[in-house]
Amino acid sequence: MTQPRYAPGAGHWTTRASIAGLVLSAVTLIAALGAAGTAAETPFVLAESMNCLLAGFLAVVTVILLLRRAGIRETDGHELQVWRYLLLGSLILTVAVLAGQTAGLLAHGPYPAGVDLGWIVFTLGCVAAGPFFYLGLVRWKLARTALADPNDLLNGIGAWLLVIALANTGHQPRLAGDAFTFWRTESGYALIGAGVVLLGSAAAIAGISGLGSDVRAWLVGAAMATPLPVALAPLTLGEGRHAPGAITAQGLILVAAALIGLASQRPATPTPAEPATTESTTAGALTVLVVGVLMLIQQALTKQPSHLVNVLTAIAVLGACYRFVTVLRELAVLARARHEALTDELTGTANRRAMGLGVDRALALGVPVALLLIDLDRFKIINDRYGHSVGDRLLQDVSTSFRLHIPAGGLLARLGGDEFAVMLSGAAAEAAEETAHRLVEAGATYRNLDGRAVQVHASVGVARNSPGPVPMAGLELLRRADVAMYRAKASGGGVGLYDPVLDAAAQEEQDLAEDLQWVCSQPAAATEEIRVFFQPQIRVHDQRVVGAEALVRWQHPRHGLLGPARFVDLVETQGLMPVLTERVLHESVTQWQRWREAGTPLRVSVNLSAGFLAEPRLLEILDDVLARDIDPAQFVMEITETGFMADPQQATSAIRAMAERGFGISIDDYGTGYSSLSYLNDIPADELKIDRIFTQRILGDERTAAIVAGTAQIAHRLGMRLLVEGVEDEATLAALGGLGCDEAQGFLWAPPLPADAFVAWRDDYETRSSGAGRPVSPGTQRASRDTGAPVASPSSAIPAWLTSPGRPAGRR
Repeated sequence: MTQPRYAPGAGHWTTRASIAGLVLSAVTLIAALGAAGTAAETPFVLAESMNCLLAGFLAVVTVILLLRRAGIRETDGHELQVWRYLLLGSLILTVAVLAGQTAGLLAHGPYPAGVDLGWIVFTLGCVAAGPFFYLGLVRWKLARTALADPNDLLNGIGAWLLVIALANTGHQPRLAGDAFTFWRTESGYALIGAGVVLLGSAAAIAGISGLGSDVRAWLVGAAMATPLPVALAPLTLGEGRHAPGAITAQGLILVAAALIGLASQRPATPTPAEPATTESTTAGALTVLVVGVLMLIQQALTKQPSHLVNVLTAIAVLGACYRFVTVLRELAVLARARHEALTDELTGTANRRAMGLGVDRALALGVPVALLLIDLDRFKIINDRYGHSVGDRLLQDVSTSFRLHIPAGGLLARLGGDEFAVMLSGAAAEAAEETAHRLVEAGATYRNLDGRAVQVHASVGVARNSPGPVPMAGLELLRRADVAMYRAKASGGGVGLYDPVLDAAAQEEQDLAEDLQWVCSQPAAATEEIRVFFQPQIRVHDQRVVGAEALVRWQHPRHGLLGPARFVDLVETQGLMPVLTERVLHESVTQWQRWREAGTPLRVSVNLSAGFLAEPRLLEILDDVLARDIDPAQFVMEITETGFMADPQQATSAIRAMAERGFGISIDDYGTGYSSLSYLNDIPADELKIDRIFTQRILGDERTAAIVAGTAQIAHRLGMRLLVEGVEDEATLAALGGLGCDEAQGFLWAPPLPADAFVAWRDDYETRSSGAGRPVSPGTQRASRDTGAPVASPSSAIPAWLTSPGRPAGRR
């Protein structure tokens, strides 16, 4: 449906009806004014008849507008209420015209009785429309400013009574005289008061609400201005049954009703809402109060004061006083609410919001600022053991102790739970570290709570703002203090200072974690960036390649090739180990199948973490691997000793399930954890793998050599092979062979290589071994300790990007 337009031929018939009513009202008004100079009665009778017909017509139109709720479209509920109130007021105006004419006709008395009765009914009817107009204006203000004042109606009534009192100070009729004259005059004063209040309210609300460019506001304002000339018309144009003043007043009222109807059909002019304050709504009450007090003083100084004026003024002043009492009460509630909003209820210190505001203000001043973030260690244990009441009392006691050790001007706040913060500014910020140590000592004091001696320890992080032209953000300072506090906790408590280098490393770690999350959630990215390298495993006695260990690498788009030491811990903490392990398993199977097709299959070892052993999908993943037509005996699952410690029963169950499916089992990093001979008997392992820390010390430490020799004997007696990692020189290899080790791997032969480079290395190694008729001397294939690349193999196909400076990161 098209939007109504303020023009002839508008899209909605109610708009046309409103315009027609406005035109007819104007015609009637002109006719009444034109007949003012004649003594004939007929023109006035005709004008009165036209007013009655027009009033009935506008009443019907207004009722239809109300029933169809067509006054407002595409506006919120507040504006819908605006036009309901204004149209109700407009309807009452049309009824006032009809009621005034009817009362005048029923009086049947000679002038002035009939005229007075009709005029009084008409005037009081117009006054009765005032509250509806006023409420409509108030609703309009609420819709535009979201500023609600429960005393708005009281303010309007007070102003109305004050205007009536002012009018009576100039001329007051006596009730003891002509009663009709008294009520006629007072009803006129009431109408004048309504006009002044409505016109002033319309102007004020338009200014407060930013409605100056809205045509509807101008139409409503014009309608609100009509009560003043309506009340004054009989005085200026004459009184009487058919006097032009009465007819003109009726015409003006009908013009006002038509304007309201037309404004209700006018689409809203897009204007931004204006914020308002309580000061703007209190100005009217202040005006009433000041003027009312002045009038009471004037009446007190008059020899013959008017009781009516005093009563009306006193009521208006009392209403204004009530308004100000309400304002004061609201201000007190607001002040209390603001205090509570900035105070921690339990300890009475500042809260997080207050600390944030204080830090922001201090930073904006450009002064030195230090923020101390305090966390109570062991508080959760005490709170859980003794109950929340003891925990609350402990927090109160600790906060009291902290207050005693904070320099003057410092701000103490409880941020939540067992976390506190202290802000120091100016000279006190320079001694922040000393203050932090005092707070640590204050927190560590034994406290007697309900007969229990309890003690907590505090970890304090200290951060200072950095000098510069741009002030540091408060949140950034808080973040730095938090980083320093966790550094203190990691060191066992005490004071930790913010270190930008460590912070940068931590942020880089967080960035890596987020990148890792994304890569593992995108199969295409995982295929592109998560790569599997292979390091050869050599049989010691004949130095033949008998296997390869699958080792994961991350080809990061910004940081380049990353070893497992950079990201495997993140994989564990992010819960991504199942995704990563599944990727490594399937890539290992793919390479094994290629080697099998080439006629050179090799045993492949894959690392399984302790967390992966508890993965619900573990056996499902392994079954998917088996479904790819492989020989499970050619795949060895390497499990570290620590993998058994978290949940030995679950780990043993998972390992046995893997062994039942035919996979080989290797105990990795043997001797570095909590080694126990019992699990060697419980676990169906095929291989023991000795960690590199034993390999590196075997030549210079007889006890280490004895441990390796004893381990070899145990492995052989249990039907397992012994594999040693980290072999880097021929002397170590010879010693291992003499101690009974079966297999070895290390940089003596090759670093971890991509699949294609591994195949090239293996072909070259075996070709030279076959050509020599004996195993190639490891010395000719030794990998550089500095680069991790073979140094004596000119035919090696290892790509250049693998030989970046620095030995590749650890194995996993």
